[in-house]
Amino acid sequence: MAVNYRGQFLISMPHIKDDIFHHSVIFIVEHTEQFVLGIIINQQNLLSNHELKEQYALDIEPNDMDKLNFISGGPIRLKELFVLHEHIQQWTKAIEIVPGIDLTTSADVLATILDSYPDIAHSIVDSYSVWDTPQFNNELKNNIWMPIPFDKRFLFSKETKELLWHQLFKSSGVNLQNLSEQMGSA
Repeated sequence: MAVNYRGQFLISMPHIKDDIFHHSVIFIVEHTEQFVLGIIINQQNLLSNHELKEQYALDIEPNDMDKLNFISGGPIRLKELFVLHEHIQQWTKAIEIVPGIDLTTSADVLATILDSYPDIAHSIVDSYSVWDTPQFNNELKNNIWMPIPFDKRFLFSKETKELLWHQLFKSSGVNLQNLSEQMGSA
């Protein structure tokens, strides 16, 4: 495997019109020789707080539901929620994606964030995106995605889908007006 994209962003190229991935920003949480797993960070969850609470059996007070940042990470629905959050302390049930950013499925970690660290940036993710590695490499080669180095200020952004996508494109230094929808390689 030449390049490992774990901990980086992918932004969909402007010509991608797919309902899910159009103007998507994806945070890659795992990249192996077999698969690539990512979370769309700029797609708000379409389920109501009540539906989320019911579907995932969340033991959260109604007042606390409004404090949470729910996002829809992709087309594949989870049986339990991921919690992507700033590092608080060492947890046995959390993995570090990049320094200072952890991912867990632990309800205990979520409860600790709510009870003791309400200002910790977090996203609660109900779905994800996954590719087998050859498919992922092929999509990169065909200019479907543009990798962008990790920058924490974008990860927990509350900006709209379109605005965050434009901000990341701008941060890349690529001028949207100079892009062609033609695919190819040199």
